[in-house]
Amino acid sequence: MSSTMSRPRVRRVSGTPHTMAGNGAGAAALGLAALGGVVAAGALVAGLARLLAGPGRDLVAQTSRPVDDKADVEALAVVRARQCTEERRVLTDLATAGSLTPPDAIKVATLASLQVAPFMVEETAVRLPLESLVQARTVPDAAAARERLLRAIGESHQRVFVQTLTLACANAVMAAGFEAIECVERPHAVQIVGTNPSGRAMVAEVDSDSAGETRIEAEVIGAAPDCDKVLDRFDAALEQAGVKSERPTRKPTGGVCELTSAREFLQKKLRPAGQTTHVERQPANGRRGRRRTNAEVSRQKQR
Repeated sequence: MSSTMSRPRVRRVSGTPHTMAGNGAGAAALGLAALGGVVAAGALVAGLARLLAGPGRDLVAQTSRPVDDKADVEALAVVRARQCTEERRVLTDLATAGSLTPPDAIKVATLASLQVAPFMVEETAVRLPLESLVQARTVPDAAAARERLLRAIGESHQRVFVQTLTLACANAVMAAGFEAIECVERPHAVQIVGTNPSGRAMVAEVDSDSAGETRIEAEVIGAAPDCDKVLDRFDAALEQAGVKSERPTRKPTGGVCELTSAREFLQKKLRPAGQTTHVERQPANGRRGRRRTNAEVSRQKQR
């Protein structure tokens, strides 16, 4: 028997991959890709704003706010919406004032909005695009540099968010009673598998779509009738890690695994060690060949 839990539209998680490493499994120990130094985008903006002309530098400085690199990491869709709203507001104010040239207005509106929106990024991924925007001299150059910068910031923030969430899930799987943890990174998803000596297992998936929406899916394998208790411990650990999402839902699976990672885990567990399968070529009559085991192949060669 197994049960699943889903947490759609995750909105935030506490800490960053660096701050969470002291609270449980670290990214390196779980085999996750290393991130560059994670900082608040606003901190990078504050450091480069001095390169702007006087009025623009002063306007960006006015939007500066204290930076807390131990703060919650919010979902990309949430942070991006805040940045867009602030950017439009600043552009409107600048158009009314008429105090800046069009290229400088683009730069100031973009940088000011990044001071307000709490993007958490890898410094190595965004410093060059940020410098390119500051150095732009024409409207086309400023507009193109803005697009490159916002794309780089969005992609980097999403990596930080997903890895922080993955660490929270891995720690929650351990809190639910599973000691051996394995993580597998795939395009748009990370799979976390936990096992214990009794043969029970738990899998969790952190999935993201192109819009930056992220959800957590989890499934308990072989823990009946304690599936709900295991999920209770997992859910409580996520709450303690500051994970906020839409209301979680649960459902029993009737013994049929639903998550891809759960099915893959069972296939790997049930396959005899060293056994692979061979697929015969499809005959000319169009009928499919059947799968043969290594033993069958060996017997065929001995004949």
